[in-house]
Amino acid sequence: MSLEKTAKKLAEAKKQREEVDWNAERDWWLAALGALYNQIEVWLAPLREQGLVSSARVPVQLSEEKIGTYTADQLVLEFGPEAIVLEPKGCLIVGARGRVDVFRRGSRGEQVMLVLSGSKAEPRWEIWPNRDPRQRKVVRKASFEKLLETLLQE
Repeated sequence: MSLEKTAKKLAEAKKQREEVDWNAERDWWLAALGALYNQIEVWLAPLREQGLVSSARVPVQLSEEKIGTYTADQLVLEFGPEAIVLEPKGCLIVGARGRVDVFRRGSRGEQVMLVLSGSKAEPRWEIWPNRDPRQRKVVRKASFEKLLETLLQE
C-alpha cells in the first residue's frame, strides 16, 4: 500500500471517530452497566431474602476524554462485615466497550475486571482475573458466585 493510500485510510478512520455520538455511547454503556447490576441482584436474591447479603448502588463520578464527566453507579455487595465493590472505570477502554473493577473493600490485593466486549447487538460481560486470555470466563451465575467466593476468602 502506498503512503497516500495509508494516509487516506487513516483520514477516513479519523473522520468516522469524530462522527461518533459520545452521549449515545455513554448512555449505552450506562444501560449495559445497569443491566449487569440488575442481573447480579437477581442472582443474589435468594441470599438477600435470607439476610445474607445486601446491595447498594452508590453514585460515582467518571471522567473520560471524549465523553467528559458523568455519573455512574458503583455496586456494593455487603456480606456481613465484608463488602465486594464493583467500581465502573469507563467505556473508552482499548479492546472493549467498558470495564468494571471488582475487589473486596479495604483490599486491592486480588482485583478482577469485568470487561464488556462483543458488539452492541451482542454484548457480553467477561471476568478477567488477569491479562491471560485463557483465564477469561463469561459472566454467568456460577462464574460470578465463584468470583465472589474467591474474593471473600482472601
